[in-house]
Amino acid sequence: MDYKELILQYADSLKTDLTWASKTHINMLTMLAAENKAAAASICATIERHVLSVGLSSLHSRHDFAAES
Repeated sequence: MDYKELILQYADSLKTDLTWASKTHINMLTMLAAENKAAAASICATIERHVLSVGLSSLHSRHDFAAES
């Protein structure tokens, strides 16, 4: 998979799969990023764009991580 496709899939996963603070899904996205360190800057930019688009307060209010820990 080329990095452009990886970034598109990562962004899509943030929008469609990560609709609440699922520790399992966040861990999967973290592992995907760790396996693709050459795309780190693009992955970070993708995460930043997503956080800015939904608002940080919205992310905090969706779920309490302690419930899954």
